[in-house]
Amino acid sequence: MRNVLVVLLAFAFGIVGCAGTSPPRGSSPIDQVPMYGGMDRSAYPALRSADETFIQGVTREFGSREAASHNYATYAFELYRKDDLNRAMQRFNQAWLLNPNNPQVFWGFASVLHDRGDYCQSIGLMEKALELGISPDKGFLADAGLIASRCALTNQTLSPAEQKQLFEKSERLFQRSEREDQNKAYVYGTWSRAYRDQKKYAEAWQMVAKQRSVGGKPDERFLSLLRSESPEPIQK
Repeated sequence: MRNVLVVLLAFAFGIVGCAGTSPPRGSSPIDQVPMYGGMDRSAYPALRSADETFIQGVTREFGSREAASHNYATYAFELYRKDDLNRAMQRFNQAWLLNPNNPQVFWGFASVLHDRGDYCQSIGLMEKALELGISPDKGFLADAGLIASRCALTNQTLSPAEQKQLFEKSERLFQRSEREDQNKAYVYGTWSRAYRDQKKYAEAWQMVAKQRSVGGKPDERFLSLLRSESPEPIQK
């Protein structure tokens, strides 16, 4: 299946990439913007034809548009984990083209934007994934909590009340993830990062301790940074 998928991905991107020279371009390539930037792809005959060919081909291979979208999103997350953000965004867009109601895709869009530093747009996409019914475990809620916190910290246009609301949202997401996510080590590790960002060092160390208590191994680079900002408490 992997070999077939790789061939199909290469074929599909070749078609869409060539056709993509027709529409006007902004500051970013259109396949690097979630949902192709909201453009009406059907308004461009070359793009419309390429999209139809792509959708028909992968639907035949995977049995349905939904199944094809799931496979494309899964492959996109593999690229994301390899820090190949451009190709990951391309594949998430193709997965969205196949099924615009796939919650995986919106988590993927949000993950790429988070790594590019666009936290506030990212949290909106995480909320869309929740609205579409994504499973609230496997790190999703912890990721959403971190993104909400970073949006609050970096958006200079927020009022103090709006910033406070985002921090409260972050805390609720982490608390829910603690209840619902089986991977507690990931939850606590991510929570500690959010607290460090907020300069809440005592709370960050508490989450490090919780991460260790469930068998997790905190990232050594993160620990080094945290120790440079706040001494590690002596465990009693």
